[in-house]
Amino acid sequence: MMDGKKQNWIWLLLTLGVLGGAAWYWWGGTLSPVNQTQAMLRLESLKQLPDSKTIGLLRTLNPSVKNIEGELVWANSKQEGSLYISHLPKPASNSFYQTWVYDTRGTGKPIALGQLTSNAWQNENYIPLKADVMVAEPYKFVLTLEQDDDDIPEQILAMAQP
Repeated sequence: MMDGKKQNWIWLLLTLGVLGGAAWYWWGGTLSPVNQTQAMLRLESLKQLPDSKTIGLLRTLNPSVKNIEGELVWANSKQEGSLYISHLPKPASNSFYQTWVYDTRGTGKPIALGQLTSNAWQNENYIPLKADVMVAEPYKFVLTLEQDDDDIPEQILAMAQP
């Protein structure tokens, strides 16, 4: 049986862990430098797979993204990818970035790969991509700027085509 001091320390550590996790989620869940390193290594490991595709980002003529750079890696065998992006401008408070993939065998509608976290515009970022449904033959990846208001159409900012 534990004495009172050890039990108090365990409860304190558990409480701090829960509060830290809640704070991380609340403030956007951005990848820390350690996780960014892991994400960069993941991108490099995906590149080694025989079916992976590495594609440079093509930005649109939208002046807000004239400086972005990046590449996307997709491995169909793993049904996952990674997006490296830099110089992404900070979105307005009611906006967010979204990544999409189009599949030749799908319904014609894009498949969501995930929202970029609230601090994705800071520095360089490696962002993991994963679809909730099977992507058989991806033919286009898109980065959009979306509004919280569904009545406002998204803006396509960059794309990558294998």
